[in-house]
Amino acid sequence: MQQILLFVFSMGLVSFLSCTNDKFETDPCSAVSYVETIRPLVESKCAFSGCHVEGFPPGDFTLYEVLKQKAEEGKIQLMVFSLGIMPPVHILTEEEKSQLQCWLQSGAEKM
Repeated sequence: MQQILLFVFSMGLVSFLSCTNDKFETDPCSAVSYVETIRPLVESKCAFSGCHVEGFPPGDFTLYEVLKQKAEEGKIQLMVFSLGIMPPVHILTEEEKSQLQCWLQSGAEKM
């Protein structure tokens, strides 16, 4: 009986350690970049005809510099996360919100 309990405990410990180890090895934000993740996200959800393109008063998000400025001013954090009013048409999935949050928290770099 003790051998069975020891075996079950050992297997549980191995499973726990492998799961917790994965959390520390895989940073979900490491896969997020402006070029590969954020720009396509913005183009599909924010910068389309009539919204956040050239001539749009709040800003042309097809330009990295404009998007970076809005990020630094806290406007993206405010509108998307705090108020939850952007984007009004093409709603962000939870994964897209996480990606955007990662990008903002890492300094909204253009890499």
